[in-house]
Amino acid sequence: MSVLVEPENETLYVFGNLQCRFEVREVGQADRSDVLLRVRNEGGRKLNCFDYEKLVLPLSMRVWQDGDRLEPFGLDGSKKLSDILAEERVPRSIRADVYILEDGKRILWVLGSRRSSHAAVTPSTRLILTVEVSQKENSNEKQDVRSC
Repeated sequence: MSVLVEPENETLYVFGNLQCRFEVREVGQADRSDVLLRVRNEGGRKLNCFDYEKLVLPLSMRVWQDGDRLEPFGLDGSKKLSDILAEERVPRSIRADVYILEDGKRILWVLGSRRSSHAAVTPSTRLILTVEVSQKENSNEKQDVRSC
């Protein structure tokens, strides 16, 4: 399933029991620092950001598969996703519900876990893609939600 993200738009997608809010916006130094501080406080588990101009569109979201590899942020080389999930003690019974965000064929983020070194935000970043993940709301309120 592909997720199309356009600058200056905010879009909410539902994947299984997860809600993902995608927002692309132009940022200055202060905004960039605020976003990075929010990501650091969340530990990258529910919120992450990427340099939009370094992404290969379209983005896609899918369930992880055996053989997937991630190039973790801050680590040289790649690591098997199955090893990362085992290290983080993710029970086998819920591993089938682990989603990844990718661009082209590079894994950007294992939702609720680690992110890759790809499209990292730097001082020269002009457009930031912020992705925020939460549990799906069971609300009757009408929202601009796209189910995948």
